[in-house]
Parts: sequence; C-alpha cells; structure tokens
Amino acid sequence: KLVCDYLEIEEDISTHSFRKLFATSIYNENNHDLVLVQNLLQHSSPAITRRYIGISEERMEQALSGNVNLI
Repeated sequence: KLVCDYLEIEEDISTHSFRKLFATSIYNENNHDLVLVQNLLQHSSPAITRRYIGISEERMEQALSGNVNLI
C-alpha cells in the first residue's frame, strides 16, 4: 500500500505483481536478456523465467515465423 501511494497508483497491487513488473522491465530494458532476469529472480531455469514474464512457446514460434523464411 505504501509503494502504491508513493507511486500514485490508485489500486492496490500485490508484491508478486511488483516482482513481475520488475522482471518484465529489466527484460525489456536490457535487450531481452533472459539469463539476466533469471539470475536476478534466482530461477532454476530460463523456461521458468519465460513463463514468469509471459513469454509463451506460441509467442516465440510467432516471432520466428514472422522473421524466418524457410524455402
């Protein structure tokens, strides 16, 4: 509650939500360095970190299919 008040956020946000926001921000602001975020969060594998910040297998496949032409 104190952090929400300080940041002038009107709704209450859980500690877990702030952790996910932090992880996603670090990921986006550091050239999508998943290993950096994994180490900061002390996750045991990159797969856990991908799930945590919302990078699904489907999203990765879409990114590949949009940028790779296999003929």
